[in-house]
Amino acid sequence: MEFIKKLVETDGSLKMKEYGQPIGTYEDMGFRMFKQVKISDEVGLSIQASYGHYCSPRKTLPLEMYSSMELAIFKDGEFVSVQEVTENKEVISELSEHYEGTVYGGVPVETLEKLYKDLIGIA
Repeated sequence: MEFIKKLVETDGSLKMKEYGQPIGTYEDMGFRMFKQVKISDEVGLSIQASYGHYCSPRKTLPLEMYSSMELAIFKDGEFVSVQEVTENKEVISELSEHYEGTVYGGVPVETLEKLYKDLIGIA
């Protein structure tokens, strides 16, 4: 999965991991955030997976262990739906069932990969 290679944990998230003491184990209670994956100057993808996100499993694990993750799409700094960044009907259809109004919850990693490749032009 190419998009997984682009996920970089934020400095704040790394500091929380270093200094924070979650109640319970890090796997079961640890929260982390990844920086936006910049597609262009206008478009970015926020792809998240941890105990505090809409993903499966809903734990804080190595990224390769997820079957689904949370997605938010930004254009010019604003939340947008997938239709505002692509015309790919397959990607739009697959994402539509996961739309929560601002974020897409529980998106299969295969669908995230399709969206990423479509947006960078190697679909």
